[in-house]
Amino acid sequence: MITMEQIQELLINWVPRLLFFLIVLYVGFFLIKRFINLLAKRLIVKKVDLTALGFFMSILNYFLKGIVIVISLSILNVPMASLTAVIGASTLSIGLALQGSLANLAGGLVLVTTQPFKVGDYIESDGFGGTVEEISVLTTRLNTVDGKRVVIPNSNISSKGLINYSPNALRRIDLPVLLTYEASIEKAKSVFQGLIEEIEGAERSEILLTKLADSGYEFTLRFWIPTPEYFKQLFILNEKISPALEEAGLELAYPHLQLVTPGDDDEKIQQ
Repeated sequence: MITMEQIQELLINWVPRLLFFLIVLYVGFFLIKRFINLLAKRLIVKKVDLTALGFFMSILNYFLKGIVIVISLSILNVPMASLTAVIGASTLSIGLALQGSLANLAGGLVLVTTQPFKVGDYIESDGFGGTVEEISVLTTRLNTVDGKRVVIPNSNISSKGLINYSPNALRRIDLPVLLTYEASIEKAKSVFQGLIEEIEGAERSEILLTKLADSGYEFTLRFWIPTPEYFKQLFILNEKISPALEEAGLELAYPHLQLVTPGDDDEKIQQ
């Protein structure tokens, strides 16, 4: 049976150590956070690449916190030799249990070293699209155009591939337009060229008759536009096409079926 003297001795020996342990842990984590923030600001001023910065700051944060935890455990007289042996013995089982996390860590290293994209780029990967906000140790975080946050494991991006829409200054718009066979080809090209000339920043334009479709001529309006203006100018052009064609007496085509009744070549029904 535990006596009051033993309880008092236990409290006298361990309560101060426990309090000191918690204080060291709290102060250590607080100082690490301040150090990481200050270091990141200094590196940003020196124009260090933000993509690599976020990744390596995450690794440094975990590493420093691990050191603080080890130091704190020594305050509780936890034998470091025994702790090292336990960690070594459990490394294999932990590695097997964290295969996915290790794959994500390796994927993050691949993304940071090869740099297929950087923070601020608009990418599509693993079925998602958005602006890259951060590449951390295990995941890449995207902000979608409708304000959602998407978190994708790094291994998925590095293994499945991605589309980066942002690295080049210009991006090409290819807009198909289908006109009826009654339309004048030259007149249609003239109307389309006039519309493109009204687009701010458009260059290297082409008007191509790309296909003789079932329902009419298929034209492709092709031109280059500054990447940040891509969607804005595309939507503006979409709004202008129909009124411009109506004014020029040209008609948009649509899939339809024409039936001719037997016995009367002049009587037709259209659906």
